[in-house]
Amino acid sequence: MILEVNDNFCTVSGYSREELIGQNHRLLSSKQHSKEYFAEFWRILRAGQVWSGLVQNRAKNGEYFWLQTVISPIFKPGTLEIEHFLAVRFDVTKNILERKEFEKQLLQAKEAAETGARIKSEFLANMSHEIRTPMNAILGMAELLGETDLTTTQKKYLGIFKRAGRTLLEVINDVLDISKLESGEVVLDQEPLSLHDLIEDVVELMKLKAFAKGLRFEVDIAANVADGVVGDSLRIKEVLLNLCGNAVKFTDRGSVQVKVSVLDVEDSIVSLVFTVADTGIGIADGEKGKLFRPFMQANKNIIRKYHGTGLGLALCKKYVELMGGEIWLESQLGKGSQFSFAISLPLATVATVASIGAQGVESAERGFNNSTVSQPPLSSERPCRRILLADDSEDNQLLVRAYLDHANCEVEVANNGGEAFERFRTGKFDVVLMDMQMPVLDGYQATGKIREWEKLMGRERTPIVALTASAMKEEAGRALKAGCDVHAAKPISKKTLIDLVESVC
Repeated sequence: MILEVNDNFCTVSGYSREELIGQNHRLLSSKQHSKEYFAEFWRILRAGQVWSGLVQNRAKNGEYFWLQTVISPIFKPGTLEIEHFLAVRFDVTKNILERKEFEKQLLQAKEAAETGARIKSEFLANMSHEIRTPMNAILGMAELLGETDLTTTQKKYLGIFKRAGRTLLEVINDVLDISKLESGEVVLDQEPLSLHDLIEDVVELMKLKAFAKGLRFEVDIAANVADGVVGDSLRIKEVLLNLCGNAVKFTDRGSVQVKVSVLDVEDSIVSLVFTVADTGIGIADGEKGKLFRPFMQANKNIIRKYHGTGLGLALCKKYVELMGGEIWLESQLGKGSQFSFAISLPLATVATVASIGAQGVESAERGFNNSTVSQPPLSSERPCRRILLADDSEDNQLLVRAYLDHANCEVEVANNGGEAFERFRTGKFDVVLMDMQMPVLDGYQATGKIREWEKLMGRERTPIVALTASAMKEEAGRALKAGCDVHAAKPISKKTLIDLVESVC
């Protein structure tokens, strides 16, 4: 029963003193609080302690208000029976409502950001598919055209055609990569890798370009650099390839050097410094600050002479920072540049060292970056392979048929995922080449139905090669999770496709 209230409480609640005194305090109850809430409330008071917390009450006009409340028990003399309690309350309704409104706005902003990220991701995936699908046909047909009898002039034109196509593909990949990084959608792999193999791959890819310009290509790996570490080999390799590519591009005389050294080792974590140095054109002091920003290059003369999007170094910076490292440069105009980045990587344990070689093979077999398994090409001496090709693009159907025309393969075509499933049920195939974005059923759905049907009928698993026009690494994982055995990104070369078919048969 309410014994006394002050004027401020009457103002907040809307009741007069006369209306409140003598009433049960439940008159003010909002029924907002649970039984557990009140059980804890009474437990504290009966223990002779002071309870404090937020209480929601209902005013006379039916509106709710919040009170920050401190309640002290008053016991009957000489007993542990609570006779009364004293409640001191502060109206915090405005603060609570403001906080709830803020939380609501925060939730709306979070949902909007998530929606925006999802839309952006879907847009990038669609753009990747829409651009890379025709690029697959363009570069593939150029490759096939190069195998025909051409005049010297025609070969020259074809060479320009192929180089321009590859350059456009690099631009597309850079734009997609920078967009995914900015939207926070890139997740690093943490897998055992061989640093020496990684550097060797970079050298093999870059030294021919260096030699073609008459440049020396040097490698210096410090003796104390451990070979086995754990990290994202693809991202590290991308940074090194970008830095080496720039070094070769902007150097006309002299050399390009790749250097790896140990900065520190502590608690099984090795801090490494990778350096790419050249004797090229160098960079003026006033231009250095621009280089790691997207779409920025040193000056207009650089753009005109060397071309490029200005995305490469921005990608390097974002990848290095994603790995918890930093990147920097030292350069002198006319004397060359030195780009360095430092990252810390866990040392591979004894258990993971043995798996490094196997991991490299697995990545190749899955077709990341069009890496392929080293296998002899299909020939007429081998049994004829029956291949089901599921692709809604007539140009790509023609291209794949042409690729496999002289590889002792019989190709049957399905124009969508639904047709692919029906043809698979009624035919016998050695391999399925599955485009992942098709009408009726997409490649993921069609693959799932095929795997379910095989299990239901007790059939052996037929190898399925996922062909995606998305260069995004996440798509490979999604395809494998759907039931595919191998992944390859378009554009795909003739040799890569033939090697993939051979590797799964």
